[in-house]
Amino acid sequence: MGNQGSRVPGWKKKDYTVNTSIDFIKLEDKKGFRKKVQPKLNGTFDTSNDAQPFVISEKEGTFLLQYKNGANTWSEVLLKVSENSFSLQNEEGLIYEYGRFIPINIPK
Repeated sequence: MGNQGSRVPGWKKKDYTVNTSIDFIKLEDKKGFRKKVQPKLNGTFDTSNDAQPFVISEKEGTFLLQYKNGANTWSEVLLKVSENSFSLQNEEGLIYEYGRFIPINIPK
């Protein structure tokens, strides 16, 4: 996946190397939610109550994350999943690659 966008004319790859927030995703029985959280140095997280629920459905061998927020609905295609990463493609064709959060361990 890594450089896939650079092989398509007109596409550009954008790496996000540092971000102060992460996507927390919880999934159980094909239903879940995602929300932004901010890790703190003491190992806890700051979070809000804003969670975006989703359901996973399968259509012709393709798995979709389907979201609904009021009257707005949208979906993302699950392209790849492993123990430590996954990638999604949104309705505009943008591909997002996610890696498992690894906390920073600061020796005491």
